Amino acid sequence: MNKKRQGTYTYIFEYRGGTYCSQVEADSLNDSLFKWVDKLTLEIEEIKYLSINGVNQIKETIKLKNNIPVNITGMTNVWFNIYTIKSGSLFLNIVKTEKENECH
Repeated sequence: MNKKRQGTYTYIFEYRGGTYCSQVEADSLNDSLFKWVDKLTLEIEEIKYLSINGVNQIKETIKLKNNIPVNITGMTNVWFNIYTIKSGSLFLNIVKTEKENECH
């Protein structure tokens, strides 16, 4: 049986003059989006100007699949998206890397 490989999704985003990074482990891009937005809730104090209302707006957009990340032409496992919320636009880059087997 072939088990799907989980990957590390790195989220690099710009929001109102700041650049922020976050990582999640997930089986798919879609799964990683939900994990990332949940993680935003936990990291909200570190993200200047982002409110819980803004995070909820992003979460709702992800749920409705109104605005999905697009693969960057010519790249593998690299996506871009923009989320526009009431307090500004969040410019998002996502990069997926596979987990390597750890050797000891």
